[in-house]
Amino acid sequence: MTDKEPAHTAKSGESGRHSASSASRVPIIVALIASVTSLAGLLFTYVFTERTRTEIAAQTLQLERIKVDTSAAAQKTSELGALVDLARLELESQTAKSGELIESKKVQIENRRGNTEEVRLTPDFTKLSNELRPNIELSCNGDPIEGVLLRITCSFKNKGAHRAKIEPKAFSMLDRSDQKEISGAIQKVDNVDANNILATGVGSNVYEVFLTPAGVAIQKPIISIRFDATTDSVAVAITRRLSKGVITDEELRTLSTQVYTFNLRY
Repeated sequence: MTDKEPAHTAKSGESGRHSASSASRVPIIVALIASVTSLAGLLFTYVFTERTRTEIAAQTLQLERIKVDTSAAAQKTSELGALVDLARLELESQTAKSGELIESKKVQIENRRGNTEEVRLTPDFTKLSNELRPNIELSCNGDPIEGVLLRITCSFKNKGAHRAKIEPKAFSMLDRSDQKEISGAIQKVDNVDANNILATGVGSNVYEVFLTPAGVAIQKPIISIRFDATTDSVAVAITRRLSKGVITDEELRTLSTQVYTFNLRY
């Protein structure tokens, strides 16, 4: 029993040394863990800080771009406003010029109108206008009705200053009692040629009027004939040239035409 005790003592010593060694490692491990934790925290802080800085820099760059765009837009707006102002000034200028031009034209028209009225009142112009109008003296006679045929002879005398054309335009039968047209009384009219008569000259024509059965049945009818007379185109052209700016084309047409109506009673 006494011989085995040193061995036991030796094991106890080794166990103590092993315990002491393990105990001394614990603080190192703890310190190492703390160091790793601290390093991880520092690394996270660095990464987070760098990311934040990057995002801030990106946002700052975006803001700068927005500022540049805003400035450019403001510049364009300013330029557009300047163009609008310039266009407004130009429009006002053109409007003023147009107003002046209109007033000038009004004055010219009034002056021309005054001159035209003076010309119209002159004896020469009055004579020219009167001579342009056709002046035809006409008379018509009818033969007795033969069945459905009625012959009417018309004579013309040109008492105007120029050659004139006279042309029958309408034939109708009227009721003697109320002078109203009887519809469907005339079937057709032949020999409706125009007559061109020189100044102071004469002319005539025979018109053949064909009646319908309803027209033949009318007792003591009235045959109404409408004639259109027009002054020779050469005379109208000369008058147009002499009266340029004084007489309009519409007035010339009115002055150079005349309508005549002759009612022949049976």
